Amino acid sequence: MARDVPAVRTALHSRGIAVCRVAPVPGGWGGLNFRADTSAGPLIVKVRRDVRPLLVAKTAAGILSLRGVPHPMVVLPPTPVAEGWMMAHRWVEGTALDAAGLGDWDEADASRLGADLGVWLRRLHRIEHRGGGWSRAAQRRFADKLHRCLELGIIDADLADAVRRRWAADAAALDAVTPTLIHRDLQPGNIVVRSRHLAAVIDFEQARIADPLYDLVKLSEWIFPLHPAVAPALDEAYGLDRTHAGVRSRLRVVSMLEHLSALVYFAKRNDVAMVNGQRNLLSRVAEGATT
Repeated sequence: MARDVPAVRTALHSRGIAVCRVAPVPGGWGGLNFRADTSAGPLIVKVRRDVRPLLVAKTAAGILSLRGVPHPMVVLPPTPVAEGWMMAHRWVEGTALDAAGLGDWDEADASRLGADLGVWLRRLHRIEHRGGGWSRAAQRRFADKLHRCLELGIIDADLADAVRRRWAADAAALDAVTPTLIHRDLQPGNIVVRSRHLAAVIDFEQARIADPLYDLVKLSEWIFPLHPAVAPALDEAYGLDRTHAGVRSRLRVVSMLEHLSALVYFAKRNDVAMVNGQRNLLSRVAEGATT
């Protein structure tokens, strides 16, 4: 994949967007990201080899627009370029949460962020998929990812048995779940703040239809440990009761799905540290822990 700024500049110019400046920015799993100052305003330009994540993000953006959920607007839909595929969104001014020093915020500011995230999530999760079928889809995904983990040798038979037992104990809670649109990648790099307020949630390349509690997995893993005031405020704003037995079962189920998927993902990329971390998290869930 070409890594030079002129390639992005040329591609935007060819589609009638005048470019003043282009610079690479961090991020872009599976590709590259650039900031472009253009005649259409500042843009985040994503270049990917595989068009599928960009199509997911474009579809999600269309649904969010129809339902009035705040998100960065798509300016250029997925477009073929020599380097693969390119898409551009409005640039969101602010700081990604992983660089915002959340641990140093006072309780009031951290609580407000948690509440704002809870309100935003509640709006997102009102986009329901009435077709149902989440329980069957979850079971298929579980079986596939568990098989892949065993095939790759990244979990042993004892852990696989423990995970199966936990799934059998909790899976019945899925029968009453109405699946919704989820973000599925709520990690610090995808939450932008400005003046200690939520500015935007970005990057819908992993959006899916699933149990809405799926979005709590990465929040619990990556965001809540940054400040103790965030999780209680989010739960209150969202209306989540973690003491409810059905909620706890659903959280364990979606956690197992996410950790199994992450194990396969990081094993393919030979990321030993992340594989070990995800395996440890999976073991905790199999023992009955919740996010």
